[in-house]
Amino acid sequence: MLTHDDQAEGRCPVIRKRPWLLILMAGLLLLPGGMPRGEEADANYRDLMKEGIRLHDAGDYDGALEIYRRLLQSHPDNGSLLYEMAYSTSAKGDYRESIALAEKALKKGAGDPAACYSLIGTDYDLLEEYGKGEKTFRQGIKRFPDSGILHFNLGINLARQQKNDEAIQELQEDIRLRPDHPGGWYSLATLAEAQDQKVRAFLAYVRFLTLQPESSRSKEAAGKLWPLMFTGVEKGAAPTEDGKTQINITLPPPGPGKAADRRSAESVAMTMVAANRWVEEWEGRTDSQFFAHGLETLTQIVSEYDQNAGDRDPFWGLYADDYFKDARERGHMEAMAYDIRRSLGIPEDAKWLEEHSGAVAAYRAWSKGWKPPAAE
Repeated sequence: MLTHDDQAEGRCPVIRKRPWLLILMAGLLLLPGGMPRGEEADANYRDLMKEGIRLHDAGDYDGALEIYRRLLQSHPDNGSLLYEMAYSTSAKGDYRESIALAEKALKKGAGDPAACYSLIGTDYDLLEEYGKGEKTFRQGIKRFPDSGILHFNLGINLARQQKNDEAIQELQEDIRLRPDHPGGWYSLATLAEAQDQKVRAFLAYVRFLTLQPESSRSKEAAGKLWPLMFTGVEKGAAPTEDGKTQINITLPPPGPGKAADRRSAESVAMTMVAANRWVEEWEGRTDSQFFAHGLETLTQIVSEYDQNAGDRDPFWGLYADDYFKDARERGHMEAMAYDIRRSLGIPEDAKWLEEHSGAVAAYRAWSKGWKPPAAE
């Protein structure tokens, strides 16, 4: 399920950093004398704001709002305070009141106006007023074109309106701005799967799992990898006349256009990779061993397609193919294959991860620090 602001994880990444608190405290220290007049009042304000945020993060939205209302009596024009009130009000489910508060926060000068646009647009979407949500996100992007969260939320909005091609473009823009955003990759994978782009869905789910191998979404995503790899491939019920395993293959029809033709070729490649599960070399090995082999083989074929395409895809080439290419060159693919499926609780995988802890640690450190090459 596609959700705004990583709500599947219960938190909004924009709010997690809360940069306006740092701005406020820095501003106080720059005033003459090191501290402003009314030192005790300002310290009390900061302490109460921290308590309000703590209560919100603990799920006590009424408690947080009670503190914010008290503070609002002495700080009626504080845009950041109004935003926090809007955020907690939205979490309670009062979306229209949240919109009103967030709009007022924008007018009063919120510390993070992009977050205000994001919240307003999300509230409209939760009210199923998608046209208003789309308009709000686009207004925000016009002011803050480099806000990944706005591009991400616009992508979710467009997907809910069944504007999938536009949605994919916005999600890709989010990933360009935030290559390590798990929600962007997960949502991109979901949309690619819905559009029957099996290989791209597979690769996007893998990339999501390299960033977030254990979460409420990880087990679902990891569980999709094997069925996606074996799309159109199944083991026959009876052996062939010469006693070999029968493999039934259904190839996808080629699509119109160069891009569709390439995706069709990638699908055929994945089908051929999966069909090797029952050849003599692999038939006696475990599913986990074959998955590691299949992942490395498939990413290598896709990478070769990308290199030989002549008009390299500006998104998938830089943000997916290059990641897997680096992983192969550094010998991390096997560790990646076992690590991304650890949420499934497969005993063989857990044993492998334990026995190869050094390789796993090296893969995780490399993956965490990986950055896409500079886009031309």
